[in-house]
Amino acid sequence: MSYCKITHNGTKHQFENTETAQAFIDQLSTSRGRLEIEGGTQLFRLLNDIGAPMNNWKEINAEICNEWSQTLAGNQIELNWPLLSSKRVDLLTLFTSVMDIAKSTVVPEDVQIIREARVKQYDSLILQESLVGENFCVETLYAVTSREISAGRMDESSRLRQVALDGTSGPHLTRAELIAVMQPKALFGLMQKIGNFFK
Repeated sequence: MSYCKITHNGTKHQFENTETAQAFIDQLSTSRGRLEIEGGTQLFRLLNDIGAPMNNWKEINAEICNEWSQTLAGNQIELNWPLLSSKRVDLLTLFTSVMDIAKSTVVPEDVQIIREARVKQYDSLILQESLVGENFCVETLYAVTSREISAGRMDESSRLRQVALDGTSGPHLTRAELIAVMQPKALFGLMQKIGNFFK
């Protein structure tokens, strides 16, 4: 549970999660006065800093990547794993918003640099989500790119979408087959540990 304490103009408030804490912050006037946040996630605190995300978009972006990595540590052997995490969808939505704002904070000469960095980072996140263990899965990429196109974060002409379409139209290992390849390794490792226990 990510409890959160907020002190607003000297009055203390406690919340059971960052969602209710954010709802409280959102209802404050734009000149919200003195606000101190204790607890919650680092990303939550960064998003509620004064001037965020205009002044700290780089720090927010780094924390989005950090939280993204944590979501990938889950159990990837679920067949519909890419579609299970609303957290990853929330992070991609936030990434899109923050990078839209970041583009408006740089000098015109740097807009193209930001645009290219954004595409590269977004593609990297999508490719990470399309792995099954250490193996790239075109079936998963197809599911992820379909989700992203539906959400409006990816264009139909994206090169990753093309890779997904080309990959699934030809011979390929399915997600289920890639998971099956992973499982014997895990079972073998477990059997080795059990065997070592009795030595």
